[in-house]
Amino acid sequence: MWVFFILALVGLIVSIAAHLSTFFGIDLRGLSSLWILLFGVLFIVFLPAIAVASQLPRGDRGNVQPFKFAPGWMRLLTFTVAIYAAINFVTFCFLMSDGSPYEENGQYVVRNHGKLVAITAAEYRQSRVYDVRGFTGHAMFFYAAAMTLLASGIRYRKLAADSGLSAGGLASQQGRWPLWVHTIFAVILQTIGFFAGPALYIGSLVVFHWQLGCFGTLLWVATPWPGLAFALYLLAEKLPAECPNCGGRAFFVSSRGNHYRCKDCGWTGG
Repeated sequence: MWVFFILALVGLIVSIAAHLSTFFGIDLRGLSSLWILLFGVLFIVFLPAIAVASQLPRGDRGNVQPFKFAPGWMRLLTFTVAIYAAINFVTFCFLMSDGSPYEENGQYVVRNHGKLVAITAAEYRQSRVYDVRGFTGHAMFFYAAAMTLLASGIRYRKLAADSGLSAGGLASQQGRWPLWVHTIFAVILQTIGFFAGPALYIGSLVVFHWQLGCFGTLLWVATPWPGLAFALYLLAEKLPAECPNCGGRAFFVSSRGNHYRCKDCGWTGG
């Protein structure tokens, strides 16, 4: 988890620096590689963060307390960034109320209520700065949340180890993954299963030039579910995680908030 925590910390620092640069009129929108990297790393760190949060102990009412074990200053930082991100989003919507400008036939224009309106080069550059400010405002929040979630998980695992409880490693002696790693895999597998059907459907339409009309729309709605159902079947019957209670086979389920059930000892949790 330390690798993901460091990535989240670096991503937070980079997104804050990019965000602050917009107040000095610096246009970073042209650095496409930076945004691809920033978005890609965010995806990489947020899935483990969600998985770690799902493994933390629940409160008296069964509610998840994802930030409970994180340092106080980190929780305060995430709360502050969340408020700022909300304010930044409202401000961004106001600043970009006329639409996002673009270049057409050598002129800078914006489509306002269906009509093209010419703008100056300075206004065009400023709108690009606003785009960066809007994106990085959200990125700061998600990186801060991921960092705090991971810190909470790291500290909980340390406390569990100090108290003699099993917090799980990267793999068991049986070759099964601990719950937090398996949860990441479960999210990825379900995502692939959900989008595989639509992707194959669109590919078939393009390759075979099918014209299905209204029937095609009905098929489109139905395409995600077989793949998702197959992914859930594999997780529930064929691909177990390591049970934290007995080290046995804990399969993924989704009933009454319990994400896993062990077929060897009956443990439920997650």
